[in-house]
Amino acid sequence: MKLAKWLNEKNILWIRGNVLNYNINNVNKTYVPDFYVPKYNYYFETKGYYPEKDQIKMKLVLEQNDINLKMIFKETIEDLGNIHTINEILIK
Repeated sequence: MKLAKWLNEKNILWIRGNVLNYNINNVNKTYVPDFYVPKYNYYFETKGYYPEKDQIKMKLVLEQNDINLKMIFKETIEDLGNIHTINEILIK
């Protein structure tokens, strides 16, 4: 919710609900990123906790889809009050 609020405050259009496909062990799966920001052509995934299962999934999603994806962890979310542009998020 904090990132959605921040994006809205910055008047940055974002979309939720884009479905990406990936395959693990010959089983087709779907993944829905938290946010897609069309102007920057970036997907954002927020994580407070990043277990190994999720790390494997994200690795496969990135290998099997031609996308730009930025993982945003708890530290960045907590620092959004000090972040003024989306480029600052992309370089963190």
